[in-house]
Amino acid sequence: MKRPLSILLAFSSVWVIGAGAARAVAAEEDEKVGWYNTADFGLAMTSGNSDTRSLNLGYWLRRRWEKGLFTFRASAIQSGNADAPFAVGDPVNFTVVEPGVDLSTEIYTARGEYSRKITERFFWNAGSSWERNTDAGIENRTTVYGAVGNIWYDGDKTKFATSYGLSYVDQQDEVDDPTTDDTYAAARFASSFSIKLGESTTYNNDFVVLDNVSDFDDFNFSMINGLSVSMTEALALKAGLTFLYDNIPALREIDLFDTTGNPIGTVIVENDELDSILTVSLVVNFGPK
Repeated sequence: MKRPLSILLAFSSVWVIGAGAARAVAAEEDEKVGWYNTADFGLAMTSGNSDTRSLNLGYWLRRRWEKGLFTFRASAIQSGNADAPFAVGDPVNFTVVEPGVDLSTEIYTARGEYSRKITERFFWNAGSSWERNTDAGIENRTTVYGAVGNIWYDGDKTKFATSYGLSYVDQQDEVDDPTTDDTYAAARFASSFSIKLGESTTYNNDFVVLDNVSDFDDFNFSMINGLSVSMTEALALKAGLTFLYDNIPALREIDLFDTTGNPIGTVIVENDELDSILTVSLVVNFGPK
């Protein structure tokens, strides 16, 4: 399962470049009490000799109090392409059929959380999340968690915080794996790092790892990198790179062919352990005046 390499990748990523919970608590000190809304949108399309579609949407809602913060995040990524055209008929009289675009990737996430400072450097939070990743074979993964954390650095340009707690995970895969638990308790570690690069550019990194306490080989992590460039007070451009890792990936069913190319049934195989997602988006921000 390549556990030593995956552990090194996971935890070195945390300490070298520094999840959303920690960054939420370590937000700008001059943010006013009130509601904040952020939405981002990205779209790519081709037509003609090739038909492809790619769409990514995101939404972030926050309600800030003096010591508390409620956040809700949701995102959706869809992409697909059309199969190659084919002809029906004979070599003289035939009709060209061009298949439409079919979705090959669907990734949806949603998370709600409440965080509250106990002191200037210590906080607690609780929340829940849901995700679906059809490429990875995950139909539904629901997580409920509670944690405490430390704000290690909260400067004008650089912020770093960590949190640690417990989670309850309920996961349904497209193909059931009898060797893994569908529901389990997990240890949870999260970190957040952000830095301003000049007046208009911000880099942030959010990391979350969950490890099944009854089977330490069964762990997964997500790492979200973002680079935003402000154009106006309300508009920005953002490039994102997300890594999703599952040390025991879900299963999938694929077609089986013999050596002559004839279909003879199906087989069950593991999905890949690591997914990477690159997005480019236009961001719109709304907050208290």
